[in-house]
Amino acid sequence: MKTRYQFFRVVLLLLFLILTIGVFAAAGGGGGGHSSGGGDGGGDGGAIFYLIYMLLRLIFMLPFPINIIVLGIVVFIIYKIAKNYQASSGLNSIPNYSGNNASFSQKKDSISSEFLTANANFNTEGFKDKVRTAFVAIQNAWMQQDLSKVRKWISDGVYQRFNTQFIMMKQIEQVNEISNISIQQIFIDDIESDGIYDIINVGIQYSMYDGFVSKKYTQLNDGGPLNALEYWSFIKKTGVKEKDLYHTTNCPNGGGNLPNDGGETAKCPYCSTITYLGDYDWILAEITQPDDYFNSNSKYEKQGKFSKKIREQLAENKDFSLQLLEDKASNGYLQMMTALVLKRPEITRRFVTDALYNNMEQQIKTTSNFVFNRLYLNHVTAFDFYKENNKDNIVIALKYSSQRIRNIDSSPQFDTSIISQDEVLIMSRDSGVDESKKGSLYAHSCPNCGAPITDTIDTKCSYCDAQLNSTKYEWIISEWMNANEYNTFRQSKSGSMTVDNNINVLDELFKVRDYALNNVLMIMAADGKITEEEIAYINMLASKWNYDRNKIQGFLQLAKNNKLVLRMPPDDKQKKKIIALMETAAQLDNTVTPEEKALLEQVKNL
Repeated sequence: MKTRYQFFRVVLLLLFLILTIGVFAAAGGGGGGHSSGGGDGGGDGGAIFYLIYMLLRLIFMLPFPINIIVLGIVVFIIYKIAKNYQASSGLNSIPNYSGNNASFSQKKDSISSEFLTANANFNTEGFKDKVRTAFVAIQNAWMQQDLSKVRKWISDGVYQRFNTQFIMMKQIEQVNEISNISIQQIFIDDIESDGIYDIINVGIQYSMYDGFVSKKYTQLNDGGPLNALEYWSFIKKTGVKEKDLYHTTNCPNGGGNLPNDGGETAKCPYCSTITYLGDYDWILAEITQPDDYFNSNSKYEKQGKFSKKIREQLAENKDFSLQLLEDKASNGYLQMMTALVLKRPEITRRFVTDALYNNMEQQIKTTSNFVFNRLYLNHVTAFDFYKENNKDNIVIALKYSSQRIRNIDSSPQFDTSIISQDEVLIMSRDSGVDESKKGSLYAHSCPNCGAPITDTIDTKCSYCDAQLNSTKYEWIISEWMNANEYNTFRQSKSGSMTVDNNINVLDELFKVRDYALNNVLMIMAADGKITEEEIAYINMLASKWNYDRNKIQGFLQLAKNNKLVLRMPPDDKQKKKIIALMETAAQLDNTVTPEEKALLEQVKNL
């Protein structure tokens, strides 16, 4: 009878303990989202410890083997409750960045039957092995600031993104120290068709030590353990049988040995084959962070209506590729940014029209000396089209993140944080150009005869004497403006634009909710922790704005790791709405911390 009484005492205490733990957990005790781990566990730990002690004492007062059975039941029940709570807490289940223990949920590959039919020899695991090889090789190339060994399988746009950053890093005597690289998973997120090309968007979850060190400006030094998710886009011509560029040194065309040093214009020394055209293997064409990749939808879904209308206008060129065009836009834009920093306008000579080149010369003369600590292209997206004076004109939206160091020769002034901004390029080309002859990922060759170009300052081909910046042969940058300037420009072209007249077309591409979500997460993570109240608030916004919770994970991971940058639309009314949301998020715990106040002040002053 006494044993039975003790058994029921144990059960009742167990129920009380379970309820108590549930209350404590729901109140947000322990944890936070700071990269250093730790948190503010509060003063409830002693009470929980005491309850557990009493429970165990009562269990072991029971006779053998009943005490063992009861103990097993208790452990099992607590385990199931904890597991269910973690599952129900949604966004709060995302781990801290305290080391190499963070993990994302395992993703299944998304491969359509249509793609497999068109690419009968495609091997998923073989492709992932190439991605794995590319990822590690790129990290090493980045750390060494030398792309020669990876040049044979990266596009011009990707090459220039890295090369521009290398130029900036050398200006401030900066290196990026990387170690302990570990890839947790690689998954195929989606596959797109783009003219004669296929594009595979691959998610890569990884961890590493990531540290920036500047000898010139030590205040820029930062870094530590990093757990992250990136999306890499690989491109290849549809139906082309893969020849391995990642695990062999042989030319995919003639079979000769390729040089170890690819240089800026890597090619086979025997047959002059350029390997990174998408003719032989999958080529790396884009690297995107989760916050940009998941802005509403994938960029390809977002630009779908524009893509359709652009293709209708260019119906005579069935080989036209938006990815190709965006790659060329990336290359040209970064050449222009490099020219501004180095004060060498001639760098841009073959990428821009004569008129734009003259404008850049004047701009460089009046711009004070500066350099970028950070300069990243978040994404490059074609979104509008018009014809004028027998020329095809495609509008390209660029989102970039930067942190400037101004007055570098006297008293340097540092931007307080990395800020994201939108700009617009217009790419122009004579109507009726045969895309099949000009369409490749290679931009360091003559657009007329295909001969190699040895220097970007060359204005004429040394073989056929073709004018390299002529719209007769190639897409050339004719306009460069910010978002507000573009909206004014677009009004003047309203009668010829392909898409219905809407001066807020950029806001269709870069949704206000995306800016809002980004900045709300930044304010939540500003004080080093993300509370249950804040998690509930972001869940509410995610549901209201129809975000997939799995996609929100990428945003939250970056916020916890302090990797998000401030984003604001150009419209003042929209800015005020976003600031109001940020203020609400800051006040959720009834305390606005100094870190949150500083961030709000910075946003208001943008």
